[in-house]
Amino acid sequence: MHYVIPHYGSKFLLKKTIKSIQTTDSRASIYIGDDSGRLRKKEFPNIQIIAGPKRGFAPNVNNLMKQIKKGWVCIVNNDMELDADWKKHINRCIKEAKGSKRCIIASKVINKNGLIDSAGDCFSWFGQGYNRLHLKMIHEKVNESEKIVGATGGLMVVEASVFHSLNGFDEQFGSYVEDTDFNIRAVKAGIKPIFCTKATAVHFGSATFNDYAKQYYSARNSVLNIKKNFIGTLKSQLMFRNIYYWRLKRTLKPHLKEPINKGLKDGLTMKIERINEGAKIKRLSQISNDSFVKSFWRLINL
Repeated sequence: MHYVIPHYGSKFLLKKTIKSIQTTDSRASIYIGDDSGRLRKKEFPNIQIIAGPKRGFAPNVNNLMKQIKKGWVCIVNNDMELDADWKKHINRCIKEAKGSKRCIIASKVINKNGLIDSAGDCFSWFGQGYNRLHLKMIHEKVNESEKIVGATGGLMVVEASVFHSLNGFDEQFGSYVEDTDFNIRAVKAGIKPIFCTKATAVHFGSATFNDYAKQYYSARNSVLNIKKNFIGTLKSQLMFRNIYYWRLKRTLKPHLKEPINKGLKDGLTMKIERINEGAKIKRLSQISNDSFVKSFWRLINL
């Protein structure tokens, strides 16, 4: 299997990630996208280090994926430690998919405190992507009625041809929510999300971004995701309002209201280059002039 690691932050955690990959998969083909400019090939023998574009997670992954035309790929954060049997369980899930390459496989991700970080990615009726079973106990059972739309970008297994058929991650997002957008487009294209229950990994968490940046990009890109994938529907009006109340009014840390508010505003003013609806592509250059977008703008300026 190919492993794609976008890197910027901790070299110590990166080395742990690589060691875990080589433990679970002795034939691993590893590619690192170096956005830090500080990695040296002699430190990472038998690994391809490629200079990153330094524009965030999505552009870095897309740049790495240019090296891979076929075969299964694991997109993995540089602060993720795969379980020793992770690859074995992923192989079983691929086999159970009856050889279909048109799927995205999610793993169970545990945080450094031993709680579940993600059991697949979901998308709520109020316009927010979220990790299923987030912060639940490790043995918590999955509610099968809570359907996933895909996998977190921090640990996603996908066939290279499927990734390329969807034009990869949308680079307008930079970092955060790019995986939610990708998963939504994949579902629209008929690609099946699969949760591999026994494939586990530990996520050490936000090795690249501080809280301010994380909240800003999450808020901005949540708005971009709705503008891109749901604009023009009645549901989008509700999504805009709920994202505002969920992100800004309910934050437990008052000092994070500033980056959230700025992110919401910037998300409204950014223009979307393209909107994917399956095979259909529309251009909406005047998207910020929609009447309900104006209403949302007035709301966040109260």
